[in-house]
Amino acid sequence: MDFVGKPEGWGLEMRRKYTADYYHKPADKIQNDWDMTGAVQDSQLYFLVGYRIAGTDTLPGWKPGTEFKATRDAMLRAAGGPN
Repeated sequence: MDFVGKPEGWGLEMRRKYTADYYHKPADKIQNDWDMTGAVQDSQLYFLVGYRIAGTDTLPGWKPGTEFKATRDAMLRAAGGPN
């Protein structure tokens, strides 16, 4: 919600305006004045994380006690994979 070069609250106001005036309405389309720099940076980060994970011999792990660890461990055991 924070934008470089914009005052505090600008992003939230733009989001509210978009939701009220455009979201799921005929005018809901990509606009020429949208700055997609942040989306590009996010996409590059997601790609690099996935690329680094794909290049390792081990699966990423959950921290002990996280809610998803038990489910993943059970799934791997059922598939005959590592714990």
